[in-house]
Amino acid sequence: MLHLSRHHGLIPSLIIASTAALATIAIAGLQTEPQDGTASTAASPLLLGDDERWLVLAREAQELRTNLAADMTPDEIDEALRDLRAKTDIYLEDHPDDYRAWNLIVNLSGQLQDDEGVDDAVANLRRIQPDNIQVGLMWVVHYSQTNATKSLAICDLLLEEKPTSLMYHNAWIVTQRTVDPAGVPARFKTLADNPETLDQAIAFGRAVQQSDAWEAVPMGLRLAELAPDNPAAVEVAGRAYRFSNQFDKGREILSTLSDEQLATPQLAYLYSDCHYADHHFDEAYEIMSAIDLDAIENEGLANRLRFMLPLRAQARTAWAEEQAIQTEQAKTENLPRVRLTINGEPVEVELFAKEAPNTVAAFLALARRGDFDNTPFGQVQTGFRSIGGTIPGRVPYTLPGEFKREDARDFFSGTLAMYLPRAGDPDSAHCEWCIYHFPAPHLNGERTVFGRVVSGLEDVRAMREGQSTLDRVEIIRDADPELAGYNPDPNVIDTAGRTRPFSEVMAESDARAANTNGTPTSP
Repeated sequence: MLHLSRHHGLIPSLIIASTAALATIAIAGLQTEPQDGTASTAASPLLLGDDERWLVLAREAQELRTNLAADMTPDEIDEALRDLRAKTDIYLEDHPDDYRAWNLIVNLSGQLQDDEGVDDAVANLRRIQPDNIQVGLMWVVHYSQTNATKSLAICDLLLEEKPTSLMYHNAWIVTQRTVDPAGVPARFKTLADNPETLDQAIAFGRAVQQSDAWEAVPMGLRLAELAPDNPAAVEVAGRAYRFSNQFDKGREILSTLSDEQLATPQLAYLYSDCHYADHHFDEAYEIMSAIDLDAIENEGLANRLRFMLPLRAQARTAWAEEQAIQTEQAKTENLPRVRLTINGEPVEVELFAKEAPNTVAAFLALARRGDFDNTPFGQVQTGFRSIGGTIPGRVPYTLPGEFKREDARDFFSGTLAMYLPRAGDPDSAHCEWCIYHFPAPHLNGERTVFGRVVSGLEDVRAMREGQSTLDRVEIIRDADPELAGYNPDPNVIDTAGRTRPFSEVMAESDARAANTNGTPTSP
């Protein structure tokens, strides 16, 4: 069958029209504006053709997309693609400025791996829609896997036209990394060392930050050094620090800007985030609440801030309550504690046996078995959370949710909470759990919070996607279950939907594994 995902996932940070979505593009082409919302220029009005004839082509494209999932042979697929392209060519003879048809030609030619056809269609799209960045991105993506050198040359051509385009810089960066990653910092140095290309260096650093905040940190610092009074330059450093979880350094670099510069909505939001992450909730709220939301032209940013501001206000009150609870519980020392060793670094965690007794008991039971040891973190969503407890094959049960309890704890930086695979099913948690890098009050009452990081949060925040392992979990304070308020043999929901003791369900699972493999899967 045709490899539909020829370009799929190559540039995930870009919003592109992939060749796998040819029918979507065809039908979206019935709109009267470019897909990315780019307004047409007065000199190049968008001329649409015969909608009735076009609809026939769009429907045929939809049918072809559906049929591609069937058992068509490669020859049959090739013939169908060529037939549809020939019909589209005939349509374009009468309507040469219909961008919808040229969009379809680009995608059909891409599926056929016809470079000349792609180039010709792109040239026509660029003639019709000179300001549509998506057209250039389609062109880059077509060559990115088969001819990276040409793909980079196309990026350079596009950047000559739009030298500060984040999307084009991003396309160049992602493509260059497939050829030689060292070319990325080298390109930045060339741009930064030339005063005439400082704006390009800023755009380039911002694009790097969007895909790899850690790599962008030294670039941001260099920009801040070169142009300390330029808020755009300092912002690159601030964003690189914020999105690599180095919030204290983000606050420090942003504080070098003037009050007037920090009052701009984007910088104020960023500065507020860097305070909020480290539980400086009063400062975070004051910074964000000073923004004049009605004066913001970017509607998306304004809506985001309107969503965030009440949560920042809520966090101020919730944090005071959380601190009072921690102070009171510290007097008893009845709460269990564990040490997570992550990438060789110790992270100490206190477990909330009073507020999430069943969840804590299940976590401790798996820790005693050693099931968490030497398991990868399934996901590291920098600036949000890391998902651990990814036991191979998971476990033969789910856990009842405990997040609707009146004493349920809230989400802050360092919170441990159960991962819920199905948000609509409160009892769908199993063995996976999350450590939060950043407060998440929008999840209060939605997930079971069962612990908090006492020390080592900086090591949690230093985790990288695909590079982080939970080496082991050690119980360092196994509190008396009766005093701590939990049953050491928790209730779980087995695969048949029955509520049963953990020990019973796991004993059956181990027995089945022993019969299948000759030895138990867990100690």
